[in-house]
Parts: sequence; structure tokens; C-alpha cells
Amino acid sequence: MNDNMLETLDLGELRYKVKFTHEPRDIRERCGLRLADVARACGCATSTISHWETAKHLPSRRLAVRYIELLRDLERRSGGQ
Repeated sequence: MNDNMLETLDLGELRYKVKFTHEPRDIRERCGLRLADVARACGCATSTISHWETAKHLPSRRLAVRYIELLRDLERRSGGQ
């Protein structure tokens, strides 16, 4: 995901990215983070992140903002590879 997309990403687009591209999980894994690391950063349960990454559930707007901000930061740190 590039910064421009993350800045304008809405819940529908997040669901699409998770369900069809797995980008959020790929970003997390590329950065060497566990589900528990992301859950702690977002303030939710590990199972919640797992459900998001498998498109079983969508985050609330509040948690989606945290999740997207975290993904944006991870992308910047990893150089967007």
C-alpha cells in the first residue's frame, strides 16, 4: 500500500485489500511483527487482528484508523518493498 492509498482508505477499501490482496498481513509479516504485536498497538485482541486479516470482520472506524496508521508507519519503515 502506498501512502496516498492509506490516507484515503475507507472501510470498504480496507476490506477489499484484506480479502483480495492480503496487503495488511503481508506488510505485518514483512516487518516481522506477530498478530499480538499489531493487536497491542491497536488496543485490541490478537483474534481481532486475525479476523481482520482474514476478512471475517471489519474493524470499527476508531480501530480502523489505528490499524491504517500502523500499516502506513510500517510501510514507511520497510521502504514500501
